[in-house]
Amino acid sequence: MTVLVQKDHERHIPAERAEWEAMPDWRKRGGFRPYAFVTPSLREFAPTTLRAIERAAPSLSGPEGQGVYRFLRSQLRRRVWSWDEATVEANVLDGLVLAELASELVENWRVRRRLRRAFELGETGSLYEGALEPYGRATLTAVLRTAVALDAVLTTRAVRDMPRDLGYAGMDVWGDLMDGVVPMTPALVTLIHEAPPSPEELVAMSRDGRLGGLGVHPADLDDELHRRLLAGLRERLAEG
Repeated sequence: MTVLVQKDHERHIPAERAEWEAMPDWRKRGGFRPYAFVTPSLREFAPTTLRAIERAAPSLSGPEGQGVYRFLRSQLRRRVWSWDEATVEANVLDGLVLAELASELVENWRVRRRLRRAFELGETGSLYEGALEPYGRATLTAVLRTAVALDAVLTTRAVRDMPRDLGYAGMDVWGDLMDGVVPMTPALVTLIHEAPPSPEELVAMSRDGRLGGLGVHPADLDDELHRRLLAGLRERLAEG
């Protein structure tokens, strides 16, 4: 695995060198040297995790992929720069699942945290053994796509509560508003697993408050947002 990552890293050396040179001095003093962090981390992973990375390497390195090294860099760097609810190994396993089933969520850490809570994963649990294995590929895919569609309209609704002219204080308000967006909950996961609702049924549940009763928030969507939600669900859930 280390050799595989090393070979993939070699093609990124010029870009990383340019990235480092462009950094201001204050960032260089505490600078993050990605490759020096990625390779030691791999030695701490379980063999099953390493095999999962190796299996995913061809797709990660495909025409639309970022490569196995860049993928690992982004998943591992998260633990360095931000608090999180998962170990680095769990983050990597989550990222592998999302790269295959819902690539737009790989870098969406806010929704990823909500998904981890929805599946009630502990710090070391991952979407791989905590969601994919017990629920199956079809249910997990439906959960992920439903979360993406819901998040798109829920964030739009949340932004409407953003006060104007707050200056730097607005960053804290924005963070609080985004933290309050809940596109997936344990109760909604159970519903999708046991009796998958259609897009029309999900929108009807939103209109009459049942989604809010399951913990989805914000719950007070207007007609326009419900139309957008229906279109988003139809598009997402119709994907192969």
